[in-house]
Amino acid sequence: MRYEIELYETVAGKSPAAKFIDSLPRVRRVKVFATFDRIEEGGDLPVTIFRKMSGTKDLWEIRIKENKDIFRFLSFLHNGRLVVVISGFQKKTEKTPLQEIKIAEARKKEYLKRNH
Repeated sequence: MRYEIELYETVAGKSPAAKFIDSLPRVRRVKVFATFDRIEEGGDLPVTIFRKMSGTKDLWEIRIKENKDIFRFLSFLHNGRLVVVISGFQKKTEKTPLQEIKIAEARKKEYLKRNH
């Protein structure tokens, strides 16, 4: 399945995911955009790259590994094909921090309210 990726923006027009991407070194930004392109192209995507997160309200995780660094982007599907990327962070523990999940769920709710 082919997807379209959109970076979530707050009501004030700020994008937490874009801010995180901009903070990365160039080589890692290239890897992020290459992974986003791969998701948009569809086809067989390993669950190590794009998967639904268990224990959440339909959040999805985009996982990007560059050398020893692992970056996570929390997202959700809107209207079946739109992947709304809510936030990004460097993951340093096995579990996704609960605070990141709570923030993502609140942003998802706010986005859906504005874009129903």
